Amino acid sequence: RSTLSSTIVVKNCFPVPHVEKGEEEVAVGKDFLKHMLQLHQQVNPNEEVLGWYATTADQTTLINQQSCLIQDFFSAECADPLHLVVDTSLSGNMLACKAFLSDTIQLDDTVLAASFSQLKVELQCAEPERIALDMMIKTSVATWNKDTSKQIVESAEINSDIANLEQSVARLLQMLETVESYVSDVVAKRRKPDHLVGSKIASVVSMVPRIQPEIFAKAFRNNVQDLLMVVYLSNMTRTQLAVAERISKTPA
Repeated sequence: RSTLSSTIVVKNCFPVPHVEKGEEEVAVGKDFLKHMLQLHQQVNPNEEVLGWYATTADQTTLINQQSCLIQDFFSAECADPLHLVVDTSLSGNMLACKAFLSDTIQLDDTVLAASFSQLKVELQCAEPERIALDMMIKTSVATWNKDTSKQIVESAEINSDIANLEQSVARLLQMLETVESYVSDVVAKRRKPDHLVGSKIASVVSMVPRIQPEIFAKAFRNNVQDLLMVVYLSNMTRTQLAVAERISKTPA
């Protein structure tokens, strides 16, 4: 939580068990939270508790009575606890996440209700995290079997290095076409310019090194050859290990 701005940065999380006893009582594992927090701060000593999160596949009900009770519990752990609601259904092929801060509505010293205000959320992920999210979205594709009325989830296999490279290049070309179409529409006055989008495009373009196409093509071919060599050596090592394992298991 930044003291210089109104920005809250969430970097890590861990689940805390709880038991819901109707709509009026929720038991949260306080000892488990304390123990996990001590272990977590041994690795990340500068991080602190900012709030709690919940998962749901129903986007119509994000806040309920249990949310208010758990929010009260975490009010004793940190000031102004943040409540995150994560959409586990991955609807729209994206990981939707909404954030809320609460405030109490009271009359004199009597608390009447709790009010949750939604905040703007910006998701940022590293390359390994993005790859994992893409794989989760691919495996979330589901169909319904009409005969058995059961949901069948299609499995997605991890692609090879060459396939990942091909997908990355195809995605890059698609994004370039989208940017080119946007710039063309703005120049032709078919679309109203957005200064924020324009500044981001200019920032990305400024980071692209100025290099001749022939030199770039040669460097790209060399990198592909290096990648193919690594794949070849890894396959050869895997084959040798499999042969050695079979020989070791063969009775004398």
